[in-house]
Amino acid sequence: MENLEKILTFIKDERIISPNPRNWKDLWEKVFDGFNEPWKNRKDKMKCFPLILNGWVGSNDDQKNERFIYSIEYFYTKYPEKRKIIEDFILKSDHDIWYKG
Repeated sequence: MENLEKILTFIKDERIISPNPRNWKDLWEKVFDGFNEPWKNRKDKMKCFPLILNGWVGSNDDQKNERFIYSIEYFYTKYPEKRKIIEDFILKSDHDIWYKG
């Protein structure tokens, strides 16, 4: 879980709100797409979805940052088989792929 702390610190310190659209699509397809969770309610489920498309305008940078952090932390913790993909994407990506608040 040491790498998770590095990832979350990086996202917080850099005030990252999301990757750019092409890279976000790539990450979504590799990590988030197709997951099937027994959600307690719609609100919990929506915490894992990025604030892009129709959520982008109605949210501020802090909300986008929080949502991105929540999504990464959730999937990193719940799906150990996805950790390497998340680590490589976030810790080894060029800095120009990020939208920052």
